[in-house]
Amino acid sequence: MVSKDKMSGDSSCVRKVKYFLVLFNFFTTITGGVLIGLGVYYKMEAAPYLEVLNDSYIGVPIFIIAIGAMLFIVGFMGCCSVMCEMKCLLKFYIAVIILLLILQ
Repeated sequence: MVSKDKMSGDSSCVRKVKYFLVLFNFFTTITGGVLIGLGVYYKMEAAPYLEVLNDSYIGVPIFIIAIGAMLFIVGFMGCCSVMCEMKCLLKFYIAVIILLLILQ
């Protein structure tokens, strides 16, 4: 027979992991939003300077926006899957994270 203390310890550990994942994904979402904002700002503000520079720097703000959007979507998907405990979305989130690690 399992004691009551043993059961509460397991649920406490699961709760701590859940809070850690939500916090981590929240910061990932915030980082993605900041990168999107910086990319848009640099795209708008760098337009006069890009006339002087060569064409190799034109894609940098767009790349920053794309990375920010990817971080935002993955972080938001992670927060939703952990908070709502949706197993299908959580499996998809894990697959995306593994794919990103492989592509890295």
